[in-house]
Amino acid sequence: IRDKLVTGVQTCALPILPAGFKDSMGARECAAIVAAIEQPFLAVETESVWNEPWPEIRVTYRNLDRLFLRVVRFDWETFLRKDWPRPEALRPEHWNQILGATPARAWSVELPPAADYRDRIEALPPPSGLAPGFYFVVASAKADFSKDQNQVVATYVWVSNLSFVFRNLPGEVMEGFVLDARSGEPLAGARG
Repeated sequence: IRDKLVTGVQTCALPILPAGFKDSMGARECAAIVAAIEQPFLAVETESVWNEPWPEIRVTYRNLDRLFLRVVRFDWETFLRKDWPRPEALRPEHWNQILGATPARAWSVELPPAADYRDRIEALPPPSGLAPGFYFVVASAKADFSKDQNQVVATYVWVSNLSFVFRNLPGEVMEGFVLDARSGEPLAGARG
């Protein structure tokens, strides 16, 4: 199975069709197969809360050699509004707000090549020095983060020094503790 994608691309690249058949249905099907195999893919995921020790950013990709990332601070109250969907369903007006904001951090990474056209997963360190708050982590195959002929994906995170421990009690009651994320010590006076 691993080599079938490579073999498919190599077979479709062979000059097996006579000159008069370059626009035939078979030639168009070969071109469509190669385009589908060579199509770039990008997905990003991470822990929903960042604190020490910092979690990694996991990038799943295919047919990309460089990745551009931004961390954009965003207003939590705006995100909670009903007209704001989750990151996987953002509409153009939402993307415009996120991508139009000044990034708190921006960087790029070179991705290890995958010559077999298969998905790869790479773990990346998050940027350091982010102030507590709500952020979008945005990744793009192009430096300009344009949506034209590009994949731009996002996920959201909270940077926080707090940690929460919850437990369910009888009668559909939940109780919790607010802790310092580094020391694990309970924080007095925390209320929800």
